[in-house]
Amino acid sequence: MKERNLKKLNRLLYLLNRLDGEGINIRREARELEVTERTIQRDLIDIETGGFPLFKAATGVYKFIEGFFLKK
Repeated sequence: MKERNLKKLNRLLYLLNRLDGEGINIRREARELEVTERTIQRDLIDIETGGFPLFKAATGVYKFIEGFFLKK
């Protein structure tokens, strides 16, 4: 697997875990992962396209819809 693809996969898994917890603040995650805010926005689009239900809790803050969890 190409390094770029591996980095994206790791980032998506990290974001899914954050969504399953407190949610995602785009600015904070971009700083943490050392990418642009636009990259995090694109990742969220990919996550949503993959069938994970998201909602915008506040400006720049996303969470899973109420009642959805990765863990059972």
